[in-house]
Amino acid sequence: MRAFLFAAIIGLFGISSQLFAQLGPEATLKSFIVAPGLEATLWASEPLFVNPTTLTIDHKGRIWVCEAINYRNRLRGKPPTRKEGDRILVLEDTNFDGKADRVTTFYQSPDVESPLGIAILPTAKGQKVFVCQSPQIWAFDDADGDLKADGPPQTLLKGFQGIDHDHGVHGIQIGPDGRLWFTVGDAGVNKLQSSD
Repeated sequence: MRAFLFAAIIGLFGISSQLFAQLGPEATLKSFIVAPGLEATLWASEPLFVNPTTLTIDHKGRIWVCEAINYRNRLRGKPPTRKEGDRILVLEDTNFDGKADRVTTFYQSPDVESPLGIAILPTAKGQKVFVCQSPQIWAFDDADGDLKADGPPQTLLKGFQGIDHDHGVHGIQIGPDGRLWFTVGDAGVNKLQSSD
């Protein structure tokens, strides 16, 4: 019955079943409508990263990406798809040809489950990395700038609801005022606590 209803809706609205099929990177690029005078090119795609939830560009032009392979598994009572945990990656174009050619895993752990926000704060030689993943916002240190976390994250804030889905804490940025700005989905907060 459900399959018939779905097919009837597609037919009624003239929606092509091709709209529901996933396209490869090159085919997706060809499907874009680009304004006159502009050009769209492919900078990175699978297998450098998969299922990105958020990205940011750091002070050196590198792209930081959070993956969500294990998205909603815990919420649905399923085992993780990737037992090693989701990843925080850094993509670079080292030969300046307009395409990413190097990916570095900044951090991966079974504790990383579908992070939804990332912000980079430059330090003397490296960076501090803030990651949103309900129930917390994490702070990672990379004091030497090797694009590897110096250890497990410290919890900056905790108490965000929306664990393992997209209604929690996300969208973190460092504002022009030097403060961290972020959004919280409709799951809200419960007994928000800071690290100090």
